[in-house]
Amino acid sequence: MRRIADAVLSTFAKWSYRLASHVTVLSPSMKQVLVDRGVPPEKISLVYNWVDESLFATPAAPDPALRADLGLTDDDFVAMYAGAHGVPQGLGVLVEAAARIDPAEHIHIVTVGDGTDGDRLRELAASLGVAERVHFLGRRPMATMPGLLEAADLQLVCISDTPLFRVNMPSKIPSLLAGARPVLVVAAGDPADVLTAERAAMAASPNDPAAVATALRQAKAAGADMLREMGERGRDLYEREMSSAIGGARLTEILRTAKRKAAHVTDTLEAIEAIDSIAGKTVTITGGTGSFGSTMARHLLAHGVAQVNVLSRDEAKQDAMRRVLGDERMRFFLGDVRDIDSLEAPMEGADYVFHAAALKQVPSCEFFPQQAVLTKRHRQPPRDRVRGARRREGSRRALHRQGRLPRQRDGHVEGADGEDCAGLRAQPPGLADAGGRHQVRQRHVLAGVGHPAVHRAAPCGRR
Repeated sequence: MRRIADAVLSTFAKWSYRLASHVTVLSPSMKQVLVDRGVPPEKISLVYNWVDESLFATPAAPDPALRADLGLTDDDFVAMYAGAHGVPQGLGVLVEAAARIDPAEHIHIVTVGDGTDGDRLRELAASLGVAERVHFLGRRPMATMPGLLEAADLQLVCISDTPLFRVNMPSKIPSLLAGARPVLVVAAGDPADVLTAERAAMAASPNDPAAVATALRQAKAAGADMLREMGERGRDLYEREMSSAIGGARLTEILRTAKRKAAHVTDTLEAIEAIDSIAGKTVTITGGTGSFGSTMARHLLAHGVAQVNVLSRDEAKQDAMRRVLGDERMRFFLGDVRDIDSLEAPMEGADYVFHAAALKQVPSCEFFPQQAVLTKRHRQPPRDRVRGARRREGSRRALHRQGRLPRQRDGHVEGADGEDCAGLRAQPPGLADAGGRHQVRQRHVLAGVGHPAVHRAAPCGRR
């Protein structure tokens, strides 16, 4: 069964790469993977994922409760891991490393989050006698994370050593670099190589607890000033290669180049260029507190919009976004895109709608495909909900930025799941919705990916 699945996925991936006008990858080594699969090098560009800079790149005060609650002093060295506690992360190496460090060295490991491997990790810490030096905080609200991260001396990135993970770039890395935080990367391949080449992180093998213990000792011995300098180099790397400004500019240039080579990209560029004439308009963003939504909100504010309506379910992220942006043109609405009543207020008076809810990234979909399917089934709304609310409130256009499995319908190809394609296709006025029940009366609707213009790639299937 696995062989059949791998064969199908590999065939689909090769077909997608061949049809795409251009392919972007998330890490340097991923480009070589695709070249080995027959994709021309000139057809591939590196575009790193960026993060919600309003949350992670903004200076934050250290959370004073962290050390107090754990009974730690300023003399204790705190290395923090924040993220999923699953098998892919391989966090057992951190617990085993702690067992190789003498308690008198006052080095503590603090983890934030939880997952399928959480209970086993707690049991491992207890069995190795390090429960007092390996602290599990559990899940915390995203809005509190900047303060928690700032309260630690060192941040940890930990990933199991597999061929796939060696060519991947976890989103945790740009989030830490954006905040100028010193990092120890416990991973192999690009996650470690890209950062150490810029002296923006330390690294240790995920297969060697003794090496991790040594790296922790070295980080403590380096002192606060050297760690701060490492963090600054990391921020320089982020701003130079990974920021939303850099990534957006690279993607825009890729699309413009593709437009000159392929006529089917025209609608994509028309949609992008429409943003340049959006001054004075009211814009609604569903899923507006995510990385795409928050980046788009800042972009729209910079282009002189009259008002930005943000719809999302996350109260904490809305509060953080409100405080960080501090712009009176922002309006926030708590609601769920699955609920038609939640859509009516933010759609009122909107000239444009960016439908960005349920946007997913390729690596997450590959690592946890079943969860990705469930997320789409339960969170991604039928387009007629957005269109119906927009129709009743009189909005002029909608810009959909979602992912779906590719299929042919109404004469166009819908987008692949997880950002596999990027683009927008203009649809004529009077287009029936998915169920054929309503007629959309706006001048026209810009709906989700029209053609495979740019393929957002991650390796799948056998190499």
